[in-house]
Amino acid sequence: MAERMLDGRYRLFGTIGDGGMGEVWRAHDEHLHRDVAVKLVKGLGHGDDPGITARFVREARAVARLSSPHIVTVYELGTASEDDGPAFPYLVMELIDGRRLDRIVRGASGPLALDDVAHWGGQMCKALDTAHTAGVVHRDMKPANVLVTGADPADREDSLVKVLDFGIARLLDSAGAPTALTTTGSVVGTPAYMSPEQAHGDVPVDERTDLYSLGCILYELVTGRLPFEASAWHVLLRKHMDEPPVPPSRHRPELPHDWDELILALLEKKPADRPQRAAEVRRRLGELRGRTGRTAAVHRAPAPVKAPPPPPARPSTPAPPPYRPSPTALARADTRTAHNPLSSPPAQPAARHPVAQPVTSPAGAPKGVRVPPLLYVALTSLWLLAVLFVSWKMSGGLLAVGVVAYLVTRGRKHFQQGYYQGRHQ
Repeated sequence: MAERMLDGRYRLFGTIGDGGMGEVWRAHDEHLHRDVAVKLVKGLGHGDDPGITARFVREARAVARLSSPHIVTVYELGTASEDDGPAFPYLVMELIDGRRLDRIVRGASGPLALDDVAHWGGQMCKALDTAHTAGVVHRDMKPANVLVTGADPADREDSLVKVLDFGIARLLDSAGAPTALTTTGSVVGTPAYMSPEQAHGDVPVDERTDLYSLGCILYELVTGRLPFEASAWHVLLRKHMDEPPVPPSRHRPELPHDWDELILALLEKKPADRPQRAAEVRRRLGELRGRTGRTAAVHRAPAPVKAPPPPPARPSTPAPPPYRPSPTALARADTRTAHNPLSSPPAQPAARHPVAQPVTSPAGAPKGVRVPPLLYVALTSLWLLAVLFVSWKMSGGLLAVGVVAYLVTRGRKHFQQGYYQGRHQ
């Protein structure tokens, strides 16, 4: 498109977009040597009606007094004409290099990261809060009127949001009475993002209508689709007025419940049931962003699995009492082990139980005289010969009885006591 001069100062060399009763051009300010954006307002209609032009001038002044890094700055307001035609107003604004939010949504391969949605939504709330504090209602909030600078996926943290086109705003005087800056009785806005009170057309609107439109924007950002869709605009407006929206989590199952609550609260049919201030919405978005982190999607954490209760402790079995041998057993053990020359001295194990302790003879016990084994065998043999001789003289049967009696009585006892092994004392 050929370059042209506007009002002898601004060189127009390319269109940026159109809408809101005009078209926007990229231009260069020949006086200050800077690039600017110029909005030519040619859609006012009604010929040379001075009332329409006056409304636009008042509207431009309302926007010009807004000061926020998230609202496009207005540098100048003027009028011009082309080819001796009727004069039309124009606005000179700062030129922003960035991407429109609607193009970011269409170009995304899937749902946007919740962290980015909360980040951008919070900045939109800052712009709306500044405008509402000054008594200005946007009335046409939509992704096409939101510009994101630095929309690089690798550096979204430093991205800055600018809200554009307050060209169909509504000015509220200090007493709170609305003064329409648009044609009386007309429906102004975009149907896909229009609040129920805007759809009625004859109902006064305030800043809460912008919050409803913000809810539509957030719904689209987290799900990739609009809350209401229809092929005819009047059917779409009827849905905004009558139908409840489907919760966003139906389209994005991993969406946390807190996002559902906020977006559905913004989409309430009655303004009194919505959040009342943009600052409140910004605070809630900040809380959501803190819980979301830098993730593309937040999944619900599975319910914690309770560990089975531990089995009841079994009653402990008391330890048996320590074994304590009787004095008789100690004496017998001492008798059997102390006089055996062939036995080795017992080992000394660790003292863990009284039975393992070495057995000693009681103090003061009489010590016997040890009989040599050969002498004991000789005496026993003489005793047996004497018995045999007597038995032979008397009768042979008596000998057999004597031997058996000896073996059963004294011989068995002597054997047990160690007479024949040399262990008797």
